[in-house]
Amino acid sequence: SEDVTVPFFSEYERFAAKLRWSRREAVLALGSRDLRALAPAGVRVRVEPARESDLAELTANSAEQHREDLREDREAADESAFRPRHAQDLRDGRWWVVRERGRIVFQVHVGAATPRAVQLGGVFVPADSRGRGIAKTGVRAICAKLLDRHELVTLYCDENNTVALRVYEHVGFRFEF
Repeated sequence: SEDVTVPFFSEYERFAAKLRWSRREAVLALGSRDLRALAPAGVRVRVEPARESDLAELTANSAEQHREDLREDREAADESAFRPRHAQDLRDGRWWVVRERGRIVFQVHVGAATPRAVQLGGVFVPADSRGRGIAKTGVRAICAKLLDRHELVTLYCDENNTVALRVYEHVGFRFEF
């Protein structure tokens, strides 16, 4: 919330370089009553934990997601830690995927969690798999699994990322900012 972050970073800037804000992210939340049962006709997905053998593909997809969505090359900025962080998160069961003919066509990172809420991030569909409803059904499938254990699923989304916002709204997420 800006009423907390703006004063914090104003104080922070007294000790560090001035921050440049380049984007705003909406906070979205979804509870079990919000989850929509709608799925595109004929589209069925099975979301499952990523496997060790998925690491190279998952990491490459994640690097692309950062470049597309965040407009940052986090892999290049921190080459020595990018892959190991993904490997650890994979081992911890935080990466979930949908495969088609052995290839990842949807991936999502299940991040911070409390008994009440869990946060999604890194939602990605490779460019050649887009436009077929995979993001909607993948997000819906992971949310259905997570809502068995948590009251809320949350995520952040750049307010200018209209494609992603449409996916999340279709699944039933509501704005919380």
